[in-house]
Amino acid sequence: MNSRQYVTREYVKDIGWRLYRAVASYPYRISSGKDCTDLIRSVRGRKRKAIKYLVPEIFKLSQWVSDVRDKRRSRMRYIKKHVPGEHGREILRANIRRLLPHALIETRFSGEYRLQVFVGTPDAKGESSYGERYPGRHKWAKTNVTHRITVMPGWFRIPDSLKVVEGRLVLSAEHVADGIYRVVTAIQSRGCALRVEHGWVATCATVDPAFGKTMCAADRKRSLRLQQFMGRAV
Repeated sequence: MNSRQYVTREYVKDIGWRLYRAVASYPYRISSGKDCTDLIRSVRGRKRKAIKYLVPEIFKLSQWVSDVRDKRRSRMRYIKKHVPGEHGREILRANIRRLLPHALIETRFSGEYRLQVFVGTPDAKGESSYGERYPGRHKWAKTNVTHRITVMPGWFRIPDSLKVVEGRLVLSAEHVADGIYRVVTAIQSRGCALRVEHGWVATCATVDPAFGKTMCAADRKRSLRLQQFMGRAV
């Protein structure tokens, strides 16, 4: 006689839901079979044999759940990096704010500092306004500063070594030749202002990237650094 006949449909459904909840909670642990084995051992008698028929289906279900979660996570990673949504702008602003001190862009002022980051045509601007007055009898007011920085779409795809070059924050980079990039950078101007500079960057594996207003200037600077590096190495 088949052991399935001794198990009611409600009991099998209950065990199936218990396994499904375990799979949905821990898909990678279920794929090893440990949780399924523990659940089967908790059932005694002939019912255990009937429950074993559910194990292959549960393994398929666990693989499906893990695949769905992997696809969802990869999709969220793509959205965070490449789609200019609200969450993506938060991540972009956090990355650029971390790079500003390395780019020699001042972020400490007497008043409030705000950083606004957009995706579009590369640009950088700085504006100041009067804030609250200093305490006491001082007639001077604090300086509030707002920096508006616009980077190219897909700014995350720029290599980390190219995001800050010689005290310049790289807003966009276009690969032109082997180790040569056409870039748009933002640098600190007078006061709290920022200005945009167009130029070229020459990269090499052994020395830091070199910036130049022209391609020849960047290449020449890279060659000089390579010669100095080889001289020190010898």
